[in-house]
Amino acid sequence: MKYKYPLLPLLFTAISFLAHAQPSPEEEEPVYTFQVIGWNRTHLDMFYLEEGGPRTLRLIQRTPSPPQHIAGTEKIQFYIPVETEEGSRPYLLTEATLYPPPARNLIVIWLNQNRKYQSVVLKDDPDTPAPGKLRLVNLSGHELRLKANDDPIISMHPGAIEIITPKNEGVGLKIAILKTPNSGWKLGLLNAITVRKNDRVTAFIADPSKIAPTLEETATNAQTDTSPLTLFVIKNRAK
Repeated sequence: MKYKYPLLPLLFTAISFLAHAQPSPEEEEPVYTFQVIGWNRTHLDMFYLEEGGPRTLRLIQRTPSPPQHIAGTEKIQFYIPVETEEGSRPYLLTEATLYPPPARNLIVIWLNQNRKYQSVVLKDDPDTPAPGKLRLVNLSGHELRLKANDDPIISMHPGAIEIITPKNEGVGLKIAILKTPNSGWKLGLLNAITVRKNDRVTAFIADPSKIAPTLEETATNAQTDTSPLTLFVIKNRAK
């Protein structure tokens, strides 16, 4: 191809070189979104660290916190201040790994039987679980067999998640548990959960012997739950 102006090819080459040579804008750090909710603690003031310093956050039983945003890291640690002879020091409660944006994260925090805090992270997007669905999470540490309404029996390994479709806005649950290979299957739980069409419901299946009693149970000397399994249910109304 012949150019009417001989310098044009050199000019185009120079422009192309400069365009590629310009430093690209610094990539923005990903911003993670999360909420926390307490399982068996009524109120607990804690904090986490972000670029601007510590940020306080109240953990409330059965009530999600306002949405929080943290940039740059998928790892997050929660602390409480503890008084020592040298003064106040941060004490690590628990840490969690967040799902990357654009996912919204729900961090469930509880006190275990050894008086140590534990946590689990679930996706909490508008379709996870979808409105009108029940999400079951096996946190019992045991093998389970689950029958929901008249559906076929489902095997749930420790940590497994199942999505259940209600019938007539309800889910009847019958769960069997295998605590040890030689113990055989035993009935662990009979329950029913209401799931309305606009509700997003998550239920955690847990071994009550691994969960510390609530403060109310401790204060009133309530009898410890001796049943093999228990449920912790979170209901959110779809917007």
